[in-house]
Amino acid sequence: MTAAAIPYVTLLGQSSDSDAVRALLDRGDAGPPVLERGDVKAWLDLTSLGIGLVFADEAFLRHRGRQPHLDQHSLRCQAQQ
Repeated sequence: MTAAAIPYVTLLGQSSDSDAVRALLDRGDAGPPVLERGDVKAWLDLTSLGIGLVFADEAFLRHRGRQPHLDQHSLRCQAQQ
């Protein structure tokens, strides 16, 4: 399966330890996202696939009473040049 064939939109809202997200991270030669102390978001660049991912801390989102949403900072996709 090529990177273009992966339906990225279906992965939105899934946990970083879901099978589908793990498969994507494996294809991009990336490990699991790691939150730095005090951060609520972790960024991963999958340069071999030409995309960047942002993972938000689920506990933070639930505590704040917010639902995950898309904005310019929480989803970046870049076409690999």
